Amino acid sequence: MSRSLLEIKPSLRLELGDGAYLRPILEADVTQAYVDGLNDPAVNRYLEVRRQRQTLESVRAYVRANAADPQAILFGIYSGNGLRGTLRLHDADPNSGKATIGIALFERGFSGRGLGSSAIGAVARFAAAELSLTHLAAGIIDANTASVRAFEKSGFRRIKDKEPDPDLGPVGLWVLDSSAKAPQGGRGR
Repeated sequence: MSRSLLEIKPSLRLELGDGAYLRPILEADVTQAYVDGLNDPAVNRYLEVRRQRQTLESVRAYVRANAADPQAILFGIYSGNGLRGTLRLHDADPNSGKATIGIALFERGFSGRGLGSSAIGAVARFAAAELSLTHLAAGIIDANTASVRAFEKSGFRRIKDKEPDPDLGPVGLWVLDSSAKAPQGGRGR
């Protein structure tokens, strides 16, 4: 990694097309609509935040923590000048080339339009080109078919089972390996 994530974050913007883009989310972006989206059971049913009601302050604290984290970027997914969701690249380790990725679209009208897979693909390309990260992993609950489709469309493959979620059942480990020695195949669905 030639520049640290903390150096990259302030000027980072990834274009997704059709006016959509990613940039690190700021505290000023945290609105009541964002918080309401995180608290919506139809939106958060597959997210860890479902276990605790979110507030403006709890979400702002989360945004602050990610802004200060030298191994993470919490991207806002913007379309039509509105914040539609977040995508988090975290545990970025330049020595191993590995990181973890997760996405949450919390505006219902944007699910199923390809915005998620576009965002995942853009971050994967950025991670490989700018951060030398070649191995991205995501834990996805099998019942979350929208996430499964978005990650699969972005080139991720399910490689193994993880510990099941006690409430929602089976969870798969999905990986995108862009290293030259990446094995082909895997257990895709």
